[in-house]
Formats: sequence, C-alpha cells, structure tokens
Amino acid sequence: TITETYFLRDFNQFKLLRETVLPEIIQRKQQEAMRLGMLPSLRIWSAGCSTGDELYSIAILLEELNFPWDKWKVLLLGTDINDIALEIARKGTYSNWSFRQVSSELQRKYFRHRLQNWLLDRSIKNRATFQTCNLLHDDFPTAHNALHDFDLILCRNVFIYLDRKSTRLNSSHRT
Repeated sequence: TITETYFLRDFNQFKLLRETVLPEIIQRKQQEAMRLGMLPSLRIWSAGCSTGDELYSIAILLEELNFPWDKWKVLLLGTDINDIALEIARKGTYSNWSFRQVSSELQRKYFRHRLQNWLLDRSIKNRATFQTCNLLHDDFPTAHNALHDFDLILCRNVFIYLDRKSTRLNSSHRT
C-alpha cells in the first residue's frame, strides 16, 4: 500500500470542505434532526485513510468551524488495509513531513512537539475511530462494521491505485 499522505492535503479540497460542503451537511442534518425530534448525527468515512492525516484534518476543520460535538452523534471513521498505518493513526504522532500544508499556528494549536515528532491533541485524536478494511473484498454497507449511512466519504487517491475493473460499478454489488 502507499502511505503518502499529510495534513490538509490538497488545499482547495479542504477549502471547499470547510467553506461549503461541511457547513451544508451540518445545516441539512440539523434541520432533519429538528424535524424528526432527534439528536443530529454526522457520519464521515475516510476510506484508505493511511496514517489518519485526512480524517484528523476533517476533525480539525470541524473544530475550526466551532462544531458542537456534545450536541451531535458523530462518527469519524478511518479505514485502511494497512495495519501498520492504522497503528500510526491511532497513536496520533507525526513527523514534520506531515505538515507541508499546515500553518505553524494551526500546527501549534492542535499538536504539541515531543522529541522529533508532533503529538496530536487528545481531544482531536479521541474524535476518530480506525479499523481495518479491504475495499475490494470486505462487505459494505453493513451494520456490523459501521460501514453504512455516511454523510461524506473521502477516498482521495484510493481509486488511482486500483485497476480499472475494481473501480467500475459491479452489477452484482449491493447498493
């Protein structure tokens, strides 16, 4: 597997997420929950999450948007086939190389320097969940592994590593 990733990778993508996509999802989900008299939920999946930089970037964006975490049911799920990368994600410890697109101000706000690395703030780290998933062979959507009913699925760079047959919609696949 390729573990090339870093925080806020692709500035324009994260700008669009921060300014348009996430606010629209949050507003829609709030209205839905009010209409149904329920607690709003937000479910975001980073498929092929590698070492977690992308999913933690989403958590940081939500924090920067003053997201009311305590008033929502939230699942930020990262999956990858690479267990070593997932262990790095769970630890939340990163080298300087992971911050190529991050301002020093934002880095200092959400990370603390420790030895040669940067440790993600526990409040952000605890917002994300990581699990192993093989996108070509595991069953989803399915309730037993939480891979269902997402508001946003991020799969940056997953498809470019798969062959053409794997990226086509298979008629025998469940929808």
